[in-house]
Amino acid sequence: MLVALAGAVLPLAGTPAVDPAAGAEAALPDRVGVPPFGSLHATDRPRLGPASVIFTGQAPLLTYGNEGSIIAVVGADADRYRIIKGEIEAQACEDTVLSPDGRRVAFRSVGYTHPRVEIVDLVTGRSRTVASGVSGTVMVEPAGWSPDGRALVVRDTVPANPERSAYRQVLSIVWLDGDRRTRLADDYEGNGSPVAFAPDGARLAFQTGRTVAVADLDGRRLFSFTLAPETELAGKGAWSTDGRALTVTRRDGGSWSLRRIDPATGRDLGAIDTPAVSGVTAIRLLGWAADGTARVVAYQPAPHAPAAFDAPLEMDQRLAYGNVGTVRGAGPRSWRGCSHHPAHRPKRRRRDRRFRRRDPQWSHP
Repeated sequence: MLVALAGAVLPLAGTPAVDPAAGAEAALPDRVGVPPFGSLHATDRPRLGPASVIFTGQAPLLTYGNEGSIIAVVGADADRYRIIKGEIEAQACEDTVLSPDGRRVAFRSVGYTHPRVEIVDLVTGRSRTVASGVSGTVMVEPAGWSPDGRALVVRDTVPANPERSAYRQVLSIVWLDGDRRTRLADDYEGNGSPVAFAPDGARLAFQTGRTVAVADLDGRRLFSFTLAPETELAGKGAWSTDGRALTVTRRDGGSWSLRRIDPATGRDLGAIDTPAVSGVTAIRLLGWAADGTARVVAYQPAPHAPAAFDAPLEMDQRLAYGNVGTVRGAGPRSWRGCSHHPAHRPKRRRRDRRFRRRDPQWSHP
């Protein structure tokens, strides 16, 4: 069962079928497998149409060439796979993100002289690039979509000195129907930290260092506060469904739990009625089911991971391929899955046997 992705919304009933195999009701797969050898690219015909899940990893057939990453894309309405060739160590949900309608995948572009983000439309097969608007950037990557899919939050990495011995990050919103850009943070320290849009799309929260900021779409800082020790912004689903609270994860030794906080002050509002999770490197909140249940992904340690996960550790290290063995309850080791808008309960579908997960030895951290 695909625990990590249970609860993703698939609002695709009005989407026309674009593949002879399409036409079934949209649903999440109950498990995924490494894309078969020779899988079509996402821009090939017949088109895939909207996706339910994207995932990445370091198993055979999930890499290509000189350590480039294969982004696996699973159709929303049938057992169909497509692939996208991405940059080295692409990570679904971190620097590779699926739009809220499941139609577009944004990722670090490959093969361009100047860093940029590429967006592939799974319905039309067309792709476009979004250039960085930050001078001197050495890398730009997508961090998250707005709920309406009109804007993309991007992270730029920029040298902090002429020697390039240190770097800083710049966080911006880019509107895709024009060339408007809004700077959110010039000193962003958010490796491994999510960007969370409020349900109405008018505000977003992001974490830089130990500080959470809440801003509007014009970049105005509405609130900011320092997180309590051993807490982190919980994930892209961190806002409550009514937009009145944020959710953080709290680590107590090796045990992880969820708590609500006030988005204006950071004041603790109490624990969420969700069982604590132990024996994992980290947890992330994807969103909420219609019955109010939290939809959480848990990262299980790789068998020979060098890090100790019951002690303080930066989030990007907790999510690194070398430290993560599996996403709880799902597929091959060291794969990362990302659904597009986890807010309601989906209907899961059984997988074609050809696409059930490979034996563990097919992959490695």
